[in-house]
Amino acid sequence: MTGTLIYFFISIGLIVGAINGFVIGREGVSLKANVFWGVVGAVIMGYIGVIFGIGDGVFFSFIATWPFLFLINVFHRHHVEEVLGETHDAEIVYDHYSDKKRPKPVL
Repeated sequence: MTGTLIYFFISIGLIVGAINGFVIGREGVSLKANVFWGVVGAVIMGYIGVIFGIGDGVFFSFIATWPFLFLINVFHRHHVEEVLGETHDAEIVYDHYSDKKRPKPVL
């Protein structure tokens, strides 16, 4: 791997991460995290492409970074309180065992 390839992998990661961050919005990880993981994923995927001889690795890096970021965003969990800063659909019920109020679980 040369410095030129690493530069192109980082550039691809920045572009793909930024596009993915703008498209996903507030549903997945933040824009900064998408850009960071885009760079990490592009370098890893590019390196894998170079090792297996899939072209020069740049095209494979571009194509494989999209599913990598998709997985990062899909498995990131948001709670309603984190996104909106308040509770929704939380009904307060009385807990007879501990004499405390607690939110009713939402199923």
